[in-house]
Amino acid sequence: MLLNQTIGTVTFLTAETADNGTLSEQDSGVLAEAVAYCDSLLTSGVEQNGGRVLGKYNEGGTTVAMFVGAGGALAAAVSIQSAILAGPVHLRFRMALHTGDVGQHDTAVHSAALNRCLSLLRAAHGGQILLSLVTVELVRDSLPPGVGLRALGRYRLQDLARREEIFQLVHPNLPANFLPLRSLDLLPNNLPVQLASFVGREREMADLKRLLDKARLVTLTGTGGCGKTRLSLQVAGDVSGDYLDGVWLVELAAIMDPARVEHAVASVLGVREESGRSPLAALTDHLRAKHLLLVLDNCEHLIGACALLADTLLRECPGLRILATSREALRIDGEVVWRVPGLSLPSLKPLTSVADLMKYEGVCLFLERAKTADPTFSLDPRNAAAVVQVCHRLDGMPLALELAAARLNVLSVETIAQRLDDRFRLLTGGSRTAIPRHQRLSAAVDWSYELLAEPERTMWHRLSVFAGSFSLAAVEAICSEDHTPSADLLELMFALVNKSLVMVDESHGEVRYRLLETIRQYGEDRLMESGEEVHWRQQHLHWYLALAERTQQELGGPGQSAALEQLEQEHDNLAAAMRWAVESGEAEMGLRLAMALFRFWSVRGHVSEGRRWLAQMLSGAPARTAPRVQALIRAGSLAWEQGDYDEAGALCQEALGIARELGDERVSAEMLDTLGAVALEQGDTERALALFEESQTRWRDLDDQGSLASTLNNLATLLGRQGEYSRAVTLFDEALSLGLRLGDRQQVAWVLNNLGFMLIDRDDHERARALLEEALTISRQLGDKRGVARSLQGRGTLAGLQGDFTEATALLQEGLSLDWGLMNKRAMVTAIESLARFSGAQGQMEQAARLFGTADHVRDRMGLKELPVSLRRRADQIEALNTVRSALGQAVFAKIYAEGHAMTLEQVIQYALQTPTPSDRSPDGDPGNGGVLSARELEIARLVARGFTAREIARQLHLSHHTVKKHEENVRSKLNVPNKAGMAAWVARNDLARGS
Repeated sequence: MLLNQTIGTVTFLTAETADNGTLSEQDSGVLAEAVAYCDSLLTSGVEQNGGRVLGKYNEGGTTVAMFVGAGGALAAAVSIQSAILAGPVHLRFRMALHTGDVGQHDTAVHSAALNRCLSLLRAAHGGQILLSLVTVELVRDSLPPGVGLRALGRYRLQDLARREEIFQLVHPNLPANFLPLRSLDLLPNNLPVQLASFVGREREMADLKRLLDKARLVTLTGTGGCGKTRLSLQVAGDVSGDYLDGVWLVELAAIMDPARVEHAVASVLGVREESGRSPLAALTDHLRAKHLLLVLDNCEHLIGACALLADTLLRECPGLRILATSREALRIDGEVVWRVPGLSLPSLKPLTSVADLMKYEGVCLFLERAKTADPTFSLDPRNAAAVVQVCHRLDGMPLALELAAARLNVLSVETIAQRLDDRFRLLTGGSRTAIPRHQRLSAAVDWSYELLAEPERTMWHRLSVFAGSFSLAAVEAICSEDHTPSADLLELMFALVNKSLVMVDESHGEVRYRLLETIRQYGEDRLMESGEEVHWRQQHLHWYLALAERTQQELGGPGQSAALEQLEQEHDNLAAAMRWAVESGEAEMGLRLAMALFRFWSVRGHVSEGRRWLAQMLSGAPARTAPRVQALIRAGSLAWEQGDYDEAGALCQEALGIARELGDERVSAEMLDTLGAVALEQGDTERALALFEESQTRWRDLDDQGSLASTLNNLATLLGRQGEYSRAVTLFDEALSLGLRLGDRQQVAWVLNNLGFMLIDRDDHERARALLEEALTISRQLGDKRGVARSLQGRGTLAGLQGDFTEATALLQEGLSLDWGLMNKRAMVTAIESLARFSGAQGQMEQAARLFGTADHVRDRMGLKELPVSLRRRADQIEALNTVRSALGQAVFAKIYAEGHAMTLEQVIQYALQTPTPSDRSPDGDPGNGGVLSARELEIARLVARGFTAREIARQLHLSHHTVKKHEENVRSKLNVPNKAGMAAWVARNDLARGS
């Protein structure tokens, strides 16, 4: 829930149902209808008074609205509450109003003003409207007729450090008398005042409250520093009004003697110990008739004593509930174990705006704590990447993020990100009043380490050689002394899982394990101290090399999809194995691993990574040997994929020379094919033709059908561009047959793509569409990003030629985004030139001129005068460019073209991806719907109105799912309707008016 487009002082209105027990017990369906009815009153009341409903907070339970003026918020609250109380439903809503500042990048989970308004709401009863003092000061002198304000006093609200002066709105239509506010002042508790705000955790809070309604013992588990204590205190404060005899916190961190646990609980509850009677018996008698929540914090070092205490009390005291925090479960009957996750984090991929980052809890927490250390710190495009990196490398762990933010008083966030490899020295200096293990990160992990038995510590050391997630099979093979599974090893793994040191992930029925990076680094430090690091890393390298070479055999056949998925799953470990091969001087093993991973890197878009590893291998590989030739081949192919043709040519020429010296016919044939591809892209078609012809002859002699299919595909593409369609079709058919026979689906997709582009040039649009869609489906299934981008570009070109410029722009931009991630510069240029061409076709001449200039910039970086495209396409591009130049005039065209050419590569891509989608019109120029929607948009709106899903519409109209969703967004925006129901209502009115 993002507070974008609003900066400054605003008034929040929050509302939620309360005291609805009778209705919900009778009929959940009736309750849902009643809530929906009240939500409609809320929305209309807010909008009629100049406000905006931001959405639902806390998984749909609380409505949040925002007003620029406090008067509008007050008027809305009165009208909404009056309408609900006078309506046909028996629901009671509580409401709260608070005014505060919203920063440029604040979000609902981050805005301090909204957090205060929500705390105020929790103190209210059904039918009651509460206001903060700051809001009252703004409306006091201009109250509407009949509205009054009643001062209720100063109260300590949940999660607020200072007391709040609270007022109740009074009106003849509203009830006037209520029970005392649900504040921590009036409810029995010993919960500490929190001096720092609580950030995020909406979903977790909601889950835990639901669990406490059903279970009598809920244990929050997780590694040290994950936020168990703070989350438990927040939940306890929120539910404090539900417990007549209060909420009581027992802090166990400082207690070392298990026998003192019962005494600690008795002391908190004020239970006097009696001679000759155990503290547990006294506690049981005291709590037997109480309705109370007990929070047992930090149980892990006293796990046996805490388990015995909880089991006894819960059996004897029916009104008692326990919320415990521990690094491992108590493991008693009736316990619900709930693992505390890390804070939500953005992807490491570049985001479009800083505001996007503020949707994530980890970033919000870091920013809020950063402002404590350095009030001038702010998140901006220059430091955003470093902030994301810090949050990711610390796994969204609250303690680690807070300690990192505290360092901003002496270090920049970029420096912190760079130094996180030594995080245990860097992340110190926490609050002096915190328990010792929360003052520095290493102490938090030391505490977990010291609680382990020696075999568990040893297992932790060995697991630190893994990166990312790993399988149990890998653990059994790598971490055992004799490479065989053992019952002891499994028991050690399960012990570390139970103690929250090893995380468990389950996806598609497969269980995998991982260590948080902080935990992994700690274990790695201990492994190095033990002197055994080399042995266990060698075990890791050998196992993953064997896995890669075994999987390599399946990459060109029917098992292709499964093999690619397995390698993707093990990507982090394969990279770690490669890194160790380089660092330890295992050049031969490193080269073998690189050879095995080459096709995976290519298909899954890890081209830049592959080139980096191969460059390192080549720097240490012996000259003029077979292993060096293999590395040169792969490095040249990956350079070609990214449009670095000069480097690709140089690498391949060196490989070809060595191969001929060694008499390796297979390598020579492969190099001829790659050199032909380089020549083709550089515009030297005669040389390319000769090289392809020689390569295919050699592959036929060697009877290598997979390699022959690749060369035939390249040769057919060249002939198609030259207009030799008949021979090109023959070669495409042979390549396709070979790919199908071998089960090489990636090869099949590439033949279909290239044939589809050739059919576009021949104006055979229907066949081209079918082939490109089939190729797109295969490439998506394989995760072949380059193949997906190629198909999208073809589909976008087709859409533009057929006049659907909305679809064309969406598809071309989607493909361009993928090519930017792959650094496929040639494909970037063709996509941008197509966008320019279709912008010009829609009369957007300045935009077209600028795009043509940006494409020329990228082409210059590649050292090409023009792109190697078909004769037909080159003619169409030249015609489009001349049309734009004529429309603008030479002087204006040259100025705008130069602006595009002067952009950096990043600016080029950003501009092209933000190019607005033109509005389509019906073929006869009449939009047919008041000039609001294009023909395609109207068609999609009507299908939505008939109940079709986006995927069903995509199949029916032969569009991509992404394109349909973009059309739907455009329709909702143009019609100003919030959802599909509003779209359907508009369609009904429009068609009725037209007599449809």
